[in-house]
Formats: sequence, C-alpha cells, structure tokens
Amino acid sequence: MILSASRRTDIPAFFGEWLLNRLRAGSVPVRNPRNPAQESRIALSPETVDCIVFWTKDPAPLLPKLDELDALGYRYVFLFTLNNYGAMIEPAAVGAHATSRAGDLTGKNVVVSGAGTIGNLVAQFALARGARRVLITDVSDYRLETARRCGVADTLNVAKTPLKEGMKAVFGDEGFQVGFEVAGVESSIRPLMECAEKGGTIVVVAVFAKDPALSMFFLGEHELILAGTMMYRHEDYLTAVGEIASGKVTLAPLVTDRFAFEQYDEAYRFIARNQEKCMKVIIDLEQ
Repeated sequence: MILSASRRTDIPAFFGEWLLNRLRAGSVPVRNPRNPAQESRIALSPETVDCIVFWTKDPAPLLPKLDELDALGYRYVFLFTLNNYGAMIEPAAVGAHATSRAGDLTGKNVVVSGAGTIGNLVAQFALARGARRVLITDVSDYRLETARRCGVADTLNVAKTPLKEGMKAVFGDEGFQVGFEVAGVESSIRPLMECAEKGGTIVVVAVFAKDPALSMFFLGEHELILAGTMMYRHEDYLTAVGEIASGKVTLAPLVTDRFAFEQYDEAYRFIARNQEKCMKVIIDLEQ
C-alpha cells in the first residue's frame, strides 16, 4: 500500500506529530462521512505500508522526526512544491550543509567572508539556525546590498574597513565565535583566523584556486577548530526546502535575470558583461 500524506492538507508542515502517533499505534481510524457513528480502521504497520509519500511545501517540522520513522521501519519520499526557484535549491543545500558543519549556532556571533551567492546563502542559513548576529563581508558594495535585501542586516566592505576594525561596531567586545570562509582567497581566511574568539570554529566553504598560507600561530594561540565542507547530502536538500518554504531563506534578490532556453548563449554573454553586478542567472525551460 502507498500511503499519501497528504494531498488534502500539508501533514509534514502541520500534523507531523499526529502522523507519528498513528504510525506508532499501527493504524488510523476513519469515519464514514455519511454515517459518523460508523468507524473503520486502516492498518499502517511497516509490513502493510510499502511507502509513505509526503506532499508538502514545508518539510522542516517533520525533519527531526525522520530518525524515528527510520527506526520504525518505514520507507518514504518527499514531493515538494517549489515555485520559480527550483534551480536555486542546489546552492541553498550548500549553505545548509556548510552551516551544519559548525555545530550549534544558537546565540553565536558569525562572520561570513564572501557575499557571492553561496556566501549569501550561508549567512541566511546561519541566521535561520539561530545565530545571534551575522556579519557578511566582501569587497563589492553590490553584493553587500544584495545581502541586506535578503535580510542579512550587518555588512562590511573590507576593501574600505578591515575586519578587525569593522567587526567591533557589530559585535562589540563579544567578538565572533564562528567564521565561514566563502571567498577563496588568502586575504579572506587569514583575518578570520586572527580575529575569531578563542575556541572558535572556522569553516572553509570556498574552493581555493591557490593554496593559502595559513597562520599556524593563530590556529594554536586561539585554539581554533578548522573544518572543511564539500557540497551537500540528501538531508541538506530537505533542510533547504524547509527553510525556503518557511520564509527564513530568501531567494528572489539572488536571481539577477532569467533567459529562455533558446537564449542560453545570450545568458552567458550577459554574465560576461555584468560580472561585477551579477549573482545568479537562470535558464528557464518554461519561457
């Protein structure tokens, strides 16, 4: 039996605990709509249910319960409803995975170095995961303005003000406990290591074209944890869709323009002409 949960209402978003209660019980009561006094039961044991199909626009509330679903022996798939921004789920999953590599961000101050598409999404996911304040840095005022449009209020142009100086206006004496390197240059990661609080974590997200010279002095002196991250896993897609659906992660300002498939060559020329003021360009197969 295929269990549809559900096309009539969004069970993963609003009634996940009710569903788990029914699965634990092994059955669900169903009333006859023409005779409410008449009730039947449908078996929901793992032996009876071949697969659960979750229809949802927001899987986030159900995600913490998936381990129990696995332990109970159920198989399941998610069908998401995404409007206009399906192509942005992949980079969003990068942000979801990168922020998970830093552990619990609740109440922590965070610096994201690099405000391109991935850096922007890392900053948004850090806020969604409970960071107290997030400062995003770049050398482009355009990218920093885009970050503000996405809800990342604290920005710093490090071409004008060094991180060590500019972060004081945001964090005061508290400093920051977590840094994400998303620029991929030595001049980005070294200030993060120098300025992070003792015991802090630096997550390297970017792919470096040239190996940087890291400061072993600050790595040891500040007792830093240096972590890497690469792409994403299945659960990061689920997290990305959930946070986007909930409104905690904003995608619209990241899409600079859209082109029909027949205009793909013009799309690449557009990117080449507008490198300094271009985030994401989407090839829309439905145009």
